[in-house]
Amino acid sequence: MREVQGVGGFLMTYDSPSTRGNYNSSLLAFFSGIYPELSAGALNPREKGLTLEEKKARAKTRNELLDRLSLEYVSDDDRQIKKALFNFKEGLKGLAPRTIRTKIAAVISYLEDAEYEIRPKTKRKLYGKANGRVTKERLPTKRELNKMVKCLPIEGKALTLMMVSAGMRIGESIKLMVDDLDLEHEPPRVIIPYQITKTQTGRIAYMSGEAKEAILTWLKYRPEFIRKANRRGTYLRDTIPDDDDPRLFPFSETNFQRKWRAALDKVGILELSRGRVTIRPHGLRKCFRTWGLWQVPEIAEFLMGHIGGAKSLKSVYGQYGDASMTADIIKAYLDAVPNLTVMGESTERIMIQDTKIAEMSQTIAELKSMVLGLNDYISMTKDPDFVIKEKQEEYEAMMKKTSENPLKIYQPAEEKN
Repeated sequence: MREVQGVGGFLMTYDSPSTRGNYNSSLLAFFSGIYPELSAGALNPREKGLTLEEKKARAKTRNELLDRLSLEYVSDDDRQIKKALFNFKEGLKGLAPRTIRTKIAAVISYLEDAEYEIRPKTKRKLYGKANGRVTKERLPTKRELNKMVKCLPIEGKALTLMMVSAGMRIGESIKLMVDDLDLEHEPPRVIIPYQITKTQTGRIAYMSGEAKEAILTWLKYRPEFIRKANRRGTYLRDTIPDDDDPRLFPFSETNFQRKWRAALDKVGILELSRGRVTIRPHGLRKCFRTWGLWQVPEIAEFLMGHIGGAKSLKSVYGQYGDASMTADIIKAYLDAVPNLTVMGESTERIMIQDTKIAEMSQTIAELKSMVLGLNDYISMTKDPDFVIKEKQEEYEAMMKKTSENPLKIYQPAEEKN
């Protein structure tokens, strides 16, 4: 007799949260084609207008239903597995070949776990030929990235500058905790826990001075960001951040992707290929590798978390010890930092400048309103000098917010002889 389990039990056999999430979405899509009730609108947790608690409740109800129906499905020995798999593949048309293969592989893994036999020939037909990438992708120029960073909110600036100067994956960066930072070190560094890396190997990454400045500015604003998110009830993965949230960036990768896309649009470089943007956050890792002009490419690979780079360096430095290797890595990184600098000036100064520009715009609007009112007042009196003197204190308070005296253009002209 076959030993079977529902999707919930199957997913628990995987340690990686991202793997569980990807497999869950693939299996939900597969079983929704068999059981229409799984795709009912009443179970959609992302429907607009729902409170956070309602979204959680819907997600829980749908997952429980998926677990029950999947167990019911694999408990029957007479299922037409082959037909169901090819119907599933047909419904995935339009997606990238690699995405299709990944989703089919998730379903096959679950069915094989339930001891269904899927012949190699059937798998080959389902997977199809291993085609290359079908979506276009390109790296931003440094000038384009500079403009993008200026269009991103504070948290987006900090995350982007950290990724491009540290060579970190977006998934790793989003999962960092505040305590993983060591900003007092020179150069500033991030201790990346093994649990959040793709290779399940912890490592140390370094960041530029401008990335450090951006993060320090973000850390000052972070409590206010969390308070605002709490008031809005923002749906960030399964929970909203609270005052004790330990995450450095308390939002989801999807949330950041939306901000990234909006910045691309503002700069005028939003290009799409099969529905995906061509300039992607993951490309910042390639910028790290190419812009750095590394004298020893293996050091860049090592800092990026590539296994090959780690093996190469350890084979070279084996006889000298880790201390010698670390010293050379830091020296190489400091040599590369000028090439990895995006903003060219103090990032915090840019952020402060952006804030001051917004305040100045508001001040100018207020001044315009006051001047219009003053002009009306002058038109009704025969002594404009008295009017301006009367309003002097009010104008001086506004003048302190600007670098120029706006009154000079409104002073009465000298009388002609």
